[in-house]
Order: sequence, then structure tokens, then C-alpha cells
Amino acid sequence: MATRGDNGPDIEDIVAEYPDTVLPDYRKKRSYISANLAKNEIDGSNPWNRKLFIRVERGFYVLNPGLEIFIENQWRNVYDVMRIEKARKLSAEEKEEQFKRNLYATWDEVIETNPRLAEELRVRIPYIDVQLKQRESSTKKNIDEIKKIAKEKQEEALRLKKIKKEKERKERERIKEEEKRQKEEAKERKEENEAKRDGTQYKLPF
Repeated sequence: MATRGDNGPDIEDIVAEYPDTVLPDYRKKRSYISANLAKNEIDGSNPWNRKLFIRVERGFYVLNPGLEIFIENQWRNVYDVMRIEKARKLSAEEKEEQFKRNLYATWDEVIETNPRLAEELRVRIPYIDVQLKQRESSTKKNIDEIKKIAKEKQEEALRLKKIKKEKERKERERIKEEEKRQKEEAKERKEENEAKRDGTQYKLPF
């Protein structure tokens, strides 16, 4: 699978020429392929889920980057075996950028294949631009909010860590003082016992 992901139609085109002895006809159907992609999605809840795929966007999947194959008495990552770049889920910014690229590509295709329709749609271009700008603003706002929350969590974690270290320091000092006090008390008891023993040794019998 490519890094961008493949969908049911992509795979259907690939397996269409496979003989039935290799792949039964019903397994070449788009509905069957799409159902199995969804059923084995890594975040899916299907009880028979084998966690083979990651959904990178609606209908598009890539192989699970953690998938390994047992080859020559060792487990090897499937991406390393195929020598391809590891796939991953797109970030919000990347999804937004991909959406814009797809939109502009579709618009270019409309201009080329149907100039009349393109001319009719030109009156809607300002509206589309406004929508894109609003999407970008919303995405940026969400990202800024996420960064703010992450920063606050990090600061809170540092504060708690500092408090913990201070408690540990005070506890060490308390234990040290307690050990010192116990040693001093033991020394005093020893000296008292020695003094009593000396006094008993030299005490006259009358």
C-alpha cells in the first residue's frame, strides 16, 4: 500500500485479473474488500479484528506500521521487508492541506473538461475561498488550544515533580535527624550505664 493509503476500488482494480483459483470471485468484489479493510482497522472494535490496517482518511487505509512477518527465524517489520516508507496517520494540518489540494485539483479538472460549468461556478469561488479561510482559522485555533493545554499539563507536571522532590528532601532530612537523635540517645544511655556500673564497682559494702 502507498503512504497515502489505498481504498476498496484501488484494490479491486489490482485483484480483478487474479484467477479464481488464487482468489475466489466474491473476494474480488469492492464491498467484500471494503468490509475487510474496515473490519481489521487497528482502532476497530470487531471481535475478530486482526488489526492489519490504519485508516488515514475516510475509506483509505495503510498497513499497520507495527505489523511483523516471521522470515528466516526472525520477526521483521512488514515495511522493512517491502522497503517502503512507514505510513502514519495524517495530522489535522496535513488533512487540511490534502483537502485543499484535492479541492484545487478537482477545480482544475472542471475547468479543463467542462468550461461552461466552471464559468457557472466562478460566482461561488469567493464563497469557497471564505470557507477555506474559515477552515484554516478553525484548524489553527484548535491547534493553538491543544498546544496551550499541552503546555499547561507540562507546567503542572513540573510543579508536581518539584513538590515531590521537596517532600523527598524533607523526608531525607527528617530521617537523618531521627538517626542522629537515636545515636545521641544511645550514646547517653551507654554513658549512663557505664557510670552506674562504675559506681557499683567502687561502692563500699557499709
